[in-house]
Amino acid sequence: MRPFKNAPSLIIIRHIVPISVSKNLNHIVKQRIYIIGAGAISHQHATARKALPRETELYVADPNPQAREKFLESFPDAILFETSDAMLAHAPATEHDIVVVATPPRFHCPETLKALQSGRNVVCEKPFAMNLEEARQMVETAKAAGLHVSCCSNRFLGWSANTKMRELIEDGAIGEPYLVDFQHRSPCSRTGVEYQNGSWWFLDNSMNGGGPLFDWGPYDLAVLLDIFQPVQVTVADAVVRHIDVRHGIPDDVVFDIETHTAATVRFVMEDGKAVTIRYERGCCLHGEAYEIEGVYGTGGYLAWDWIPFGDQLHVRLKKTMGPDEADETAYPAVDYPEGDGWAEAPLREFDRYLRGDASARVIVNEKALQSFQLLGSIYEVSETGQPVTLQLTSNGK
Repeated sequence: MRPFKNAPSLIIIRHIVPISVSKNLNHIVKQRIYIIGAGAISHQHATARKALPRETELYVADPNPQAREKFLESFPDAILFETSDAMLAHAPATEHDIVVVATPPRFHCPETLKALQSGRNVVCEKPFAMNLEEARQMVETAKAAGLHVSCCSNRFLGWSANTKMRELIEDGAIGEPYLVDFQHRSPCSRTGVEYQNGSWWFLDNSMNGGGPLFDWGPYDLAVLLDIFQPVQVTVADAVVRHIDVRHGIPDDVVFDIETHTAATVRFVMEDGKAVTIRYERGCCLHGEAYEIEGVYGTGGYLAWDWIPFGDQLHVRLKKTMGPDEADETAYPAVDYPEGDGWAEAPLREFDRYLRGDASARVIVNEKALQSFQLLGSIYEVSETGQPVTLQLTSNGK
């Protein structure tokens, strides 16, 4: 199975007139947010408009009339289009326009290219593309046009627990870190079945590009890259497997994504020191459920709940004092970032970046390409059995 390399051809979408237009589009006084796709994730991007400093106008395109109708029920101010061609052509681009590509991954590249060619900056959902060739094309097109393209894998950057982990490691709280466990193993938590039931495209490799590695890997790797800031990454070995448990899946639904991935990844930092990461993601596998996030150091151990989807996040520092003694510090539980941070982050942070805020937590341009290249390297190593080493530029931008 080669989920990372199965790339479809570009999709050409016909141009039609808008479904409804209720504003004078020749006199723009508000920031315009364009969303391609009206599914579940697009609702979160539409809500994120509240986090922007300017008033906004919302435009949404989706060929599915039911999806458009449902979207309009939640966002009655939205201006709806059947196609992205019609939406992007309705008026000339302005410097504050932002396009959000919120389609299944199969359409990320063609829709992003279309938005960039219209003269607008783009936020693209994760995974960034279906393969490395598409990802390069997206970044190079943005660069050639003097525009920017960002990936939504930044959703959990800046969360208090992850920031605290980085601070403690940088301050030497556990001495020199050398080993990381980042493992999430669930016997049955398939997106499209147990989560977002009925969204069968998540199970189809030709539509989604992959399984839990494509769904969650962008977030996992983004957090780890942010904490350790490596300049070199090596995927030493990896295993990617499809476990064919069709319980809850109709017979006529394609189910060919990988469901269990494990890899050994080595980060080398700017000072030459290195950490080895035991990484694992499984949504359908035989065996017990297991979850751990922890960093071993020469002077202690840090464990953290990086994304519990609860009310609070936790960080714990443990130190062994002797054969029968141990010291553990449980840092006060820290709240989520301002607002509903994970839903707002991609649009909010990209807008900050475009306004020149150097502290914006984004995965943009070259950084988006490098993050995606690391994701794809896990698939490649699983297939070839040969290690892959990547050199990262400073901050990846």
